[in-house]
Amino acid sequence: MKQNTRWKKPGEGQRSTMNCNRRQLYRLPPGDLEDHKVVMFANGYYHTQLLRQYFEAEGVQPDLLLQTSQLSTVVKMVRSRLAIGFLFKEMSGDFPDLVYIPFETPICVGVSMIWSPSAGHFKEMDEFIAFIKTAGITKID
Repeated sequence: MKQNTRWKKPGEGQRSTMNCNRRQLYRLPPGDLEDHKVVMFANGYYHTQLLRQYFEAEGVQPDLLLQTSQLSTVVKMVRSRLAIGFLFKEMSGDFPDLVYIPFETPICVGVSMIWSPSAGHFKEMDEFIAFIKTAGITKID
């Protein structure tokens, strides 16, 4: 199989938005997605629904190579440079060898947590609230 050579060092005639490391912060223009194969999660995932709405709003038709329900498949395809993939920013730290490039226009997500008062207080609730606070969200009802 031929190695994908689209990702080269900046200055080698390629778009720099796909050629950065974590110390360089680029914003990905939506139109750049049309130049690359894309791997996404399967239909029915909230993540995929958000991305499809984003693509439609930006007038972008990405070159979809594969949809999968497996995070490991997305990561392997990105690592092998067969495609680019999408993760929430908070997940990008789990894969330090991959490059996180935010969209030029960010996708904002609202998250709610509900529970029955009779269920009491539990460890996972505390962990979720701590995570939200570290993400810079200050309003917790």
